[in-house]
Amino acid sequence: MNIFGCSVEYEKVIEYLPNGSYTVNTFVPIETCKDLLPDRFLYYGDMLDITSQKELTEKMPRTSLAWQRNLIKESTAYAADSSIVARQTFEYKIDSIRLVPFKNHSVCSWGSGVFDSQSGFHPQKSVLLIGEYSWLSCPVLITTQRAEKGRYNFPSITTYDYNGSSVPRTITTSTPDGTTTIKNLIYPNDYAPAESDDTWIRTMVDRNVLLPIEEITHRQDYIIEARSIVPPDCL
Repeated sequence: MNIFGCSVEYEKVIEYLPNGSYTVNTFVPIETCKDLLPDRFLYYGDMLDITSQKELTEKMPRTSLAWQRNLIKESTAYAADSSIVARQTFEYKIDSIRLVPFKNHSVCSWGSGVFDSQSGFHPQKSVLLIGEYSWLSCPVLITTQRAEKGRYNFPSITTYDYNGSSVPRTITTSTPDGTTTIKNLIYPNDYAPAESDDTWIRTMVDRNVLLPIEEITHRQDYIIEARSIVPPDCL
């Protein structure tokens, strides 16, 4: 946001470092996720026109889709001589099945006077414009991350699988030589009821804590790393 609290979005951002190297980041273009026009209703003093129309006068806020636009699509790192050091691309899923709209209304004066087909013009009646828009809550999930062969890395593809709470369950990274690395993340509510009698696990479940408490990484069927997360003292 800028100093006035307005959303500022860029399709490309270039970061320069003192040594002359730089990184170019490109984002989902604004044109693909334009904000939605609000529905318009008119209130004539004592009568509400329930015929919905789209508001085109810019008097009312729109339903923002900014959360779909501020997503990085590609990140490319360059050396000072403009040769490519590394490049990554990203793909996302908009989980619209879990989209939850929170409707809002805004009212402003539309002027005065209304024409009635039966009784004629009524200048004394004020006309109010009612705009209906929504705040949208919707998970945006990264599904695939591709890394091209770079100066210091091999190419790889990383995919993400999510559970019913829209948090990562498995993260799988594959390389061209056939190596597959899978990280499994285990959350408090993954435990069976009998196993979750432990006080701190039960507390995390009751408080809907969505942080993994175990991470186990396999490579070619062998465990190469495992760690558990100690709960904070506040629990």
